[in-house]
Amino acid sequence: MDQNHKEKENLEIESKVAVEAHSPGRTHTTEHAVEEEPITEINVTPLVDVALVLVIIFMAVSPFMLQAGLTVQESKAGAEKGKHALEENLQIRLNQENKIFVNNQEILLEKLSLFLKTEIPKTKDKMVTLEAEKSNRVGQVVEILDIAKQSGALKVAILNKDKEKE
Repeated sequence: MDQNHKEKENLEIESKVAVEAHSPGRTHTTEHAVEEEPITEINVTPLVDVALVLVIIFMAVSPFMLQAGLTVQESKAGAEKGKHALEENLQIRLNQENKIFVNNQEILLEKLSLFLKTEIPKTKDKMVTLEAEKSNRVGQVVEILDIAKQSGALKVAILNKDKEKE
């Protein structure tokens, strides 16, 4: 047993020597941690990265935001003396009772799209004018303009009702 005990001691000494040989100069104290100053600076790199990503997203999305919506020409009643005469185009009128008249013919909202799809190709400039009362809701006016645009109107215009003509 004495020889086994000596072999174990030799192995322990060899392993200690091997560990010290692999890590010369390493100390396991906290002396260096005391000497270092705490980090007080803010790391702005992640902030800049996020800001640049947001700029790229806005640059990619902004062209699509400009294309949405309807282009509407607004004019006063009586402006039909210009380039487009009212008689050559479809005239939609929305009265106070929310009844829709196309060229003085009453049409239900549900049948407006089908009627406009057949009548718009017959017009000269594929232009639809809408005359509405001030008491009408904006949603109704926009819905009619949207139906006209989907039915094939290339141009839509809104005519304000002229009280003096009535």
